[in-house]
Amino acid sequence: MESSIENGGYPISFFVWKEKFCPFQRRGRFGQAQISVYGVSMSSKHDNHSQASRIRLNRFLAMAGLGSRRGCEQLIRRREVFVNGVPAEHPGMLVHPEQDEVKWQGRVIRPLARRYLVLYKPPGYTCSLADPFAEHLIHELYSQYADAGLFPVGRLDRESEGLLLVTNDGDFAHYIMHPRHQVEKEYHVQIVNAPPRLIEEGMARIRKGIRDEGEFLKPREIALLREEHSTCWLRMILNEGKKREIRRLCKAVGWVLTRLVRVRIGNLEVGDLQPGTYRELSAQDLTRYFGWAPDNGR
Repeated sequence: MESSIENGGYPISFFVWKEKFCPFQRRGRFGQAQISVYGVSMSSKHDNHSQASRIRLNRFLAMAGLGSRRGCEQLIRRREVFVNGVPAEHPGMLVHPEQDEVKWQGRVIRPLARRYLVLYKPPGYTCSLADPFAEHLIHELYSQYADAGLFPVGRLDRESEGLLLVTNDGDFAHYIMHPRHQVEKEYHVQIVNAPPRLIEEGMARIRKGIRDEGEFLKPREIALLREEHSTCWLRMILNEGKKREIRRLCKAVGWVLTRLVRVRIGNLEVGDLQPGTYRELSAQDLTRYFGWAPDNGR
C-alpha cells in the first residue's frame, strides 16, 4: 500500500476509508478542505516542510503558557479551543504555529518565548496572579516580564519564604510539581519553645507519617540542623507538595513554627540570592539543576 510522510505514515486507502465512513471534514483557514483523523490534520496545499513544522495542539497551548500539556488537554476536551474557527477535536491534532489560527476564550493564542526565573520570595507575598484580598502578589517582584505570561510553579504560602520558580512553560511546571519525577524541595524550619524531648518525639511521629484532614502527610526526610537557645532549626525534604504540608505536620505534633524557608529545588540551592530578587535560568541551568531540556520533546 502507498503511504507518505505527509499522511503521517498512514496508507492513502486508510484516509479514503475514514473520509467515507467517518468524515470529520472541515474547511481550513484559507478555504482548502482538511480532514482530521486521530489528531492528524492534512491539507493539500501544505508541502512536506510545512507538515514537518506542525506540532500537537496540546503542546502548542502549553508553549503559549496556558498550562501543562495535561491541563491543556482538558481545555480541548471541554471544547474551549478553536482551530481555524472550528472547535478542536483532539489534543493530538496537528497545528502549524504560523499558518493556523488557534483561539481560547475568544483570543488568538501564540507561542511565547519560554522564560524561566528563580526568585527569592519574601514573606508577605501571595503566590497568585490575581487575589483581591492579597496585599502583595508575586508578579510584583518581576513586573518587567508582565507580557511574558509567567506563573509560579507551585506555591509558597504567604508567610513562607525562599526559592520559587516562575515560568510560562507548562510542561516544565508539570515536571517540577509531579511527584513521579521526584524533584526534591528542601525546607529549613524554625521551631520555638520546644524542649529536645518534644522535638525528638515529634520527628519520630512525622517519620512514620501523620493523617490530617483526610490526607496522609509524610516528608521524604526530616532531621535536626541545629539548636539555638529556645529555638531549633529542622530540615525537611518533600517531593510532592500538599497544601501547607509542613505547617500542618508541625501543628499536629505540637510545635510552634515561626519561620519556613525553601532553600533548594532539585539541585538548585538558594545560594546568595537575596529576598525579593531573581535571576533568569538558561537552558543549561535547567538541565544541570533539574535534568530538564526545554526541547527534549516531552
